[in-house]
Amino acid sequence: MENVQVKKNPVSVPLAKMSANSKGVVQTLLGDRNFIAKAIGLGITPGAEIIISRNHQRGPLIISLRDSTIAIGRREAANILVEV
Repeated sequence: MENVQVKKNPVSVPLAKMSANSKGVVQTLLGDRNFIAKAIGLGITPGAEIIISRNHQRGPLIISLRDSTIAIGRREAANILVEV
Protein backbone atom coordinates (compact mmCIF):
# COMPACT_ATOMS: atom_id res chain seq x y z
CA MET A 1 0.00 0.00 0.00
CA GLU A 2 1.32 3.42 -0.96
CA ASN A 3 1.32 6.49 1.23
CA VAL A 4 -0.90 9.15 -0.19
CA GLN A 5 -0.47 12.77 0.79
CA VAL A 6 -3.51 14.96 0.61
CA LYS A 7 -2.82 18.62 0.09
CA LYS A 8 -5.34 21.19 1.13
CA ASN A 9 -6.61 23.29 -1.71
CA PRO A 10 -5.42 26.82 -1.09
CA VAL A 11 -8.17 29.37 -0.69
CA SER A 12 -7.82 32.94 -1.93
CA VAL A 13 -9.67 35.62 0.01
CA PRO A 14 -9.62 39.41 -0.16
CA LEU A 15 -7.08 40.92 2.21
CA ALA A 16 -9.88 43.00 3.79
CA LYS A 17 -11.62 39.82 5.00
CA MET A 18 -8.62 38.45 6.92
CA SER A 19 -8.51 38.71 10.70
CA ALA A 20 -5.77 40.31 12.78
CA ASN A 21 -2.63 38.24 13.37
CA SER A 22 -3.28 36.05 10.32
CA LYS A 23 -0.79 35.38 7.54
CA GLY A 24 -1.21 34.93 3.83
CA VAL A 25 0.61 35.05 0.52
CA VAL A 26 -0.43 37.53 -2.17
CA GLN A 27 -1.88 35.71 -5.17
CA THR A 28 -3.56 38.34 -7.36
CA LEU A 29 -3.94 42.10 -7.60
CA LEU A 30 -7.26 43.26 -9.03
CA GLY A 31 -7.97 46.75 -10.31
CA ASP A 32 -6.78 49.33 -12.76
CA ARG A 33 -3.23 50.08 -13.83
CA ASN A 34 -2.80 52.88 -11.27
CA PHE A 35 -3.80 50.68 -8.33
CA ILE A 36 -1.56 47.82 -9.42
CA ALA A 37 1.39 50.20 -9.88
CA LYS A 38 0.79 51.67 -6.41
CA ALA A 39 0.57 48.21 -4.80
CA ILE A 40 3.76 47.05 -6.50
CA GLY A 41 5.49 50.26 -5.37
CA LEU A 42 4.55 49.40 -1.79
CA GLY A 43 6.00 45.90 -2.18
CA ILE A 44 2.64 44.15 -2.47
CA THR A 45 3.46 41.69 -5.22
CA PRO A 46 2.35 38.12 -5.98
CA GLY A 47 4.28 35.76 -3.73
CA ALA A 48 4.83 38.31 -0.94
CA GLU A 49 3.94 37.10 2.55
CA ILE A 50 1.63 39.46 4.44
CA ILE A 51 0.80 39.54 8.14
CA ILE A 52 -2.32 41.42 9.22
CA SER A 53 -1.36 43.44 12.29
CA ARG A 54 -4.70 45.17 12.74
CA ASN A 55 -8.13 44.84 11.14
CA HIS A 56 -11.01 46.42 13.04
CA GLN A 57 -13.49 45.79 10.19
CA ARG A 58 -13.60 49.51 9.42
CA GLY A 59 -10.91 52.01 8.65
CA PRO A 60 -7.50 51.05 7.27
CA LEU A 61 -5.76 47.72 7.76
CA ILE A 62 -2.26 47.67 9.18
CA ILE A 63 -0.14 45.07 7.42
CA SER A 64 3.46 43.91 7.64
CA LEU A 65 5.41 42.70 4.65
CA ARG A 66 9.04 42.68 3.56
CA ASP A 67 10.26 44.21 6.86
CA SER A 68 7.82 47.13 6.55
CA THR A 69 4.55 48.05 8.22
CA ILE A 70 2.00 50.00 6.18
CA ALA A 71 -1.61 51.10 6.40
CA ILE A 72 -3.84 50.24 3.45
CA GLY A 73 -7.40 51.36 2.82
CA ARG A 74 -10.30 48.91 2.80
CA ARG A 75 -11.10 49.50 -0.87
CA GLU A 76 -7.51 48.68 -1.84
CA ALA A 77 -7.41 45.70 0.53
CA ALA A 78 -10.53 44.27 -1.15
CA ASN A 79 -8.60 44.16 -4.44
CA ILE A 80 -5.72 42.09 -3.08
CA LEU A 81 -6.39 38.35 -3.11
CA VAL A 82 -4.37 36.39 -0.58
CA GLU A 83 -3.89 32.64 -0.20
CA VAL A 84 -4.46 31.54 3.39
